[in-house]
Amino acid sequence: MATDNTVQQLAGAVLPTALRELLGAQGQIKEIAEYFEQAYAADADKNKVFSETQVYTKNALGNVAFHVNVVGSHMVSFLNKQFDELDTMQLQFDAVMSRLNNARYTLGLSNLSSYLAPRIYKTRPVSTPLKGDAVPEGARMLDRYERRPVDLSSLDDVGITLPPR
Repeated sequence: MATDNTVQQLAGAVLPTALRELLGAQGQIKEIAEYFEQAYAADADKNKVFSETQVYTKNALGNVAFHVNVVGSHMVSFLNKQFDELDTMQLQFDAVMSRLNNARYTLGLSNLSSYLAPRIYKTRPVSTPLKGDAVPEGARMLDRYERRPVDLSSLDDVGITLPPR
């Protein structure tokens, strides 16, 4: 089938490449953030480092948004091509079913009436609702969240200074 190659190409090459580029952008952002953190601590002109950090942050956010958009569009096209393949298979199945029904009607054979495949899978068990403070099996307790104060003293001499009230 013509679209079979593009489905395999999307699944095997295009999507993994786009995901690797997105992860690479994340790694680069971490490296640059560390660089700006060190530059802020070492440089005397903190306003200059702060403005450079703002410009980079805007560019990095745009880069990440672009990569997320690329991954999303590739995923949507991959799913659309898979749905097209399923539609094609459904049409082929319907054609075979129609031929089988015609053969059964023409030949008057009753043994061709069981053309459906047997179901070999088990049905999902009915879940019972939990009562009171019961915890489902396999659930784990969440770690307690600890609030920590944020130290903003490193930003004291950056930005606009407002007169005290």
